[in-house]
Amino acid sequence: MVADEVRKLAERTGKATVEIGAMIERIQHETRESVRSMQEGVSLVEKGAESAHEAGNSVEAIKAQAAKVIEAAAGIQRAMKEQLEAMRLIEKSAAEIAEGSRIVEDKAQEVVAASKEVDSATMRVTATAALFKV
Repeated sequence: MVADEVRKLAERTGKATVEIGAMIERIQHETRESVRSMQEGVSLVEKGAESAHEAGNSVEAIKAQAAKVIEAAAGIQRAMKEQLEAMRLIEKSAAEIAEGSRIVEDKAQEVVAASKEVDSATMRVTATAALFKV
């Protein structure tokens, strides 16, 4: 009976040893899978960090270009302001020239009228002088 009990105990011990071995293999397999998953996660995090860094560089480049566009727009605005001022000066000068031309035309008409009066007076003097000719 003791031998029978020892044999049964040995069988149970052997069976338990096999189960423990299988359990250890499952734990090792799951541990390897966990390590592999963690390595993949680390790789993805590194790629994400690299992408974030590249995105940051892109944002900085965009900001630099936007600053250049703003600077160019300000330059265009200044140039347009200068052109507007020049156009106002040209408009003022054109108005002054038009006024000067109107005055010259008025004076020319006065000269023509005076010339006609002089011509008329000359004709009268000539006619009067002809009366005194002997």
